[in-house]
Amino acid sequence: MAKMLSKLDLILHPVRMRIYLALSNGEKTTQALSLELKDVPNASLYRHIDLMLQGGLIHIASETPVRGVSERTLAVVESAGRLSREELDMISSEELKSQMMTFMSILSGLAERRLRDESNRDRSDLTFRIIPLHVSPETFQSIMQQLKSLLTQHEHASEPHIRRYILSLTAFEDTAFIPQVSEEEKEITDDNI
Repeated sequence: MAKMLSKLDLILHPVRMRIYLALSNGEKTTQALSLELKDVPNASLYRHIDLMLQGGLIHIASETPVRGVSERTLAVVESAGRLSREELDMISSEELKSQMMTFMSILSGLAERRLRDESNRDRSDLTFRIIPLHVSPETFQSIMQQLKSLLTQHEHASEPHIRRYILSLTAFEDTAFIPQVSEEEKEITDDNI
């Protein structure tokens, strides 16, 4: 029997990430997914769907008989695509580095697909930047909660003319940064020695 994939392995695969993104907009039949991901062979698409079903990332919302076969309508399992703090803590640093490289590769593939679309030469939607935040751990957690709250409001399309944008967030403490210590703080530290 094949080894069960971890949640991270399930999510961080180019085809499965595209399936997940396609379903994040709402329920879709397997045929609709096949049309949306027309560059993915059907056998491969169905294999990835089955892995995602087994791993609990997606579920069958309904089944409808169509010409003697059952057409499955699939949906994302809410919050299944996110790793909890406990799940992250169980992953080794080496594995996280490897998965981060996979994540960047998937992101690069999504961006490449966007840039290949010569019919849309407007690049006003493209941006990439690194923003250093100089905050306490508590303030950082508060910022992340506020971002989550804001972004959650827009995860699903509410109107037909709404477009999907890919927003990628990667956040970590910059342990190479050495905080500046004020003269006042130095005096307090020196007094404690």
